[in-house]
Amino acid sequence: MKIVPRYKLMYIPKFGFIHFPKMIRSCIVAFMITFTIAWGYLPSPVEQASANQVVVTRFPPTRVETKEDKITAYILGMNKTVDVTTAKQLADAIMVKSVQYHIPVELQLGLITVESRFDQYAVSTAGALGWVQIMPGVHQDKILAMKASGEISTKNIYDPLTQASLGNRILSDCLNKHKSLPRSLQCYNGSRIPTEYSLNVINAAKRAKAYLI
Repeated sequence: MKIVPRYKLMYIPKFGFIHFPKMIRSCIVAFMITFTIAWGYLPSPVEQASANQVVVTRFPPTRVETKEDKITAYILGMNKTVDVTTAKQLADAIMVKSVQYHIPVELQLGLITVESRFDQYAVSTAGALGWVQIMPGVHQDKILAMKASGEISTKNIYDPLTQASLGNRILSDCLNKHKSLPRSLQCYNGSRIPTEYSLNVINAAKRAKAYLI
């Protein structure tokens, strides 16, 4: 019988004396087996890259909505008969004329809401036409002047840019004359006495502004 030196033995209660070097070797072997098995379940760098690529493909960056997109959506929401291309053209014209005439986008939207509810071919009992309800006979001089200057490219009264240009030009003239917004809107409408028209446009403009935020 081989006698094990005392310094190689370790006493563990309930188990008695244990051969310490053998125990260490057994623990090391067990650890290596466990680590090898676990490593086999880890994804390789290629698999990890593929997994990351799937995540990127599945969750692409969301498209940032521009102000023109919001104006277009507002127009389409107000009148579902307007086609998307025309709505975008009107939205672009409104933004351009807002800068040129210093008239807020939401005020233009409020005015069109009250005037025509965004019906491109609306005709009033007085003969006013289009989104901003232009009177061709009354404003013929403005139409010709804007066409001659190149501000508008067509005298077609239903053209989005022509409508936006004339509407802003008329309202701008009224603002320069009266200064007060309610009185200027009354001037645009051709009212000689105060009516609910101005308040309706202002309230519609507030709703449009809240939508565009």
